[in-house]
Amino acid sequence: MNFLENFVNARNVGTPLVKINTPDAASTIANVRKALGKDQTKIPLASWDAITGLNGINDAGTEAVAKMLSAAGVEKEATVVLPVTLQAIRNPQHADFICFIHNAHMFWTNPGAGNDPLVIQGIWNCRDCYSNRRIYGRKQDDQILSRYSA
Repeated sequence: MNFLENFVNARNVGTPLVKINTPDAASTIANVRKALGKDQTKIPLASWDAITGLNGINDAGTEAVAKMLSAAGVEKEATVVLPVTLQAIRNPQHADFICFIHNAHMFWTNPGAGNDPLVIQGIWNCRDCYSNRRIYGRKQDDQILSRYSA
């Protein structure tokens, strides 16, 4: 089974978080978008990195990010801090939201200080927030399951 099949399968069963090791993040994001097919414009896609913070990848993602930041009372500039971003995206109003967090492994541990509890807790909170939402929270689940398994 290849990466995209694994990704689609994980999405189909409502897996809230997927860890991806890749030497080419841009290619991985492009392939995930391709796997989403025509829904890639409807599903909110965003990306986080430590320099630019949280940004929408598509129009739906840009809109979702703006709404999430507003609801959380977080300024865009503050999203360069990963725990702040994780708190802001912990929003069940956006069940289909996909966020690519670049180099997350570099932030859940502090060199010489061990694990960063804020990043670990933030990831855990997002897991709980998005757990099983794709399967149980949408009317079109049967259509999605059949479309992705084709």
